[in-house]
Amino acid sequence: MELAKKIYNDAVTSAKKVLGKEGDLPKPRVDFPKICDEANKTAAGLNKGRAELEKLLIDVDADLAKIKAAAKQYANMVDGNNFGLDAKDPKNKKIITEATKIMVDAMKEIQDNMDEWTSRMDKLDKVLENLTY
Repeated sequence: MELAKKIYNDAVTSAKKVLGKEGDLPKPRVDFPKICDEANKTAAGLNKGRAELEKLLIDVDADLAKIKAAAKQYANMVDGNNFGLDAKDPKNKKIITEATKIMVDAMKEIQDNMDEWTSRMDKLDKVLENLTY
């Protein structure tokens, strides 16, 4: 917005110099420098909000990493566990295998979901970086 104001003011100065005393620029319907100043104030609010959102993204990323690590850790605990059942009994062995698969698959799904959310947060962070004013 500062750049727009500078470009406008420089153009007006240059045009007036070319026109000399004999020509006049038309009077703008809108006070261009004033709306640029107003936009600068609005952009300052955007920058403040962006900074707060960036901090929040860091917190979200940390939480996503904790959830992913907890799911991985629990999957490792479940894998090879007999769940308090006698693994020598063929019926129990089947139950253990099924319960293990259910839990390991669920923990893998959670990890994949956290990776997806992390990817989304990375994309949002890139957008916020590009909004720097």
